[in-house]
Amino acid sequence: LQSLTISKALTGQAEEDYNCTKDVVNEYGKFPKILREDTFRYISSLHNLIQKCLQQKKYAEIPELLRKLKDTTQLTKSNELLVFNLEVPSRLIFYMNTKQFDKAGELASIVDEGLKKYNLTPRRRIVFHHNVAIFFLINQQLDEAKQWFNKTIGLKKNDARQDLQRIARIFYLLIQYETSDLHDDMENSIRSVQRYFRLHTNLDNESYESQLLNYIRKTYYVSPDERKKVLQEFKSYLAEQVSLKKAGLEELSLWVESKITGNPIIELLD
Repeated sequence: LQSLTISKALTGQAEEDYNCTKDVVNEYGKFPKILREDTFRYISSLHNLIQKCLQQKKYAEIPELLRKLKDTTQLTKSNELLVFNLEVPSRLIFYMNTKQFDKAGELASIVDEGLKKYNLTPRRRIVFHHNVAIFFLINQQLDEAKQWFNKTIGLKKNDARQDLQRIARIFYLLIQYETSDLHDDMENSIRSVQRYFRLHTNLDNESYESQLLNYIRKTYYVSPDERKKVLQEFKSYLAEQVSLKKAGLEELSLWVESKITGNPIIELLD
């Protein structure tokens, strides 16, 4: 069955691929002894099935599959970290796709517990920080988003996911823009990001992050009458970057659109 699943995937037969993967998972369920002896492959098959359900929007099946994936840790403790690294991102995407943003606090607690329990690489930690922060940001829970972006900003200097380390500072600045009434706070935050870029990166003035900083500064300092024009320019710039798949691009575009239309980000999601 597994070889058939691979064949269907390679030939682009999405529904057949899904059915074959589901059959593999179900077969494991019929033979507990084999499942215990081959837990790693069972976990991989479960994760593959969850991804196919996400791709094909078969959302009704996903909660039970996530439960099964999490329950595999009862079979062997050695797979706990693997399951954490697979189950939590899948759960986040599922919540995001189904607009269950009220689950942000629950998700953050799961991630926080895992980060304390497991010896994750800086790269994995940064990715988890970023994803939880974005989840809170979209749900307009700005204080919580700020805390999770700050977890990345507060890490000891390292080279892991430099793109997310830079974009965390941009998002932190956006939250400062939204929440601070003090001109000096915003000015100090802008200078702090500029200083970080100057001392810890090789960015030039035309780089993606430098341009983001420039547009945020313009948006903040321009008169209310001119702000919409600057935001439209910011929107156009972001649209030009789509093919480059830059970090944070989609969420930044939603923020700019939210400022232009006056609608919450969550209402702008497809």
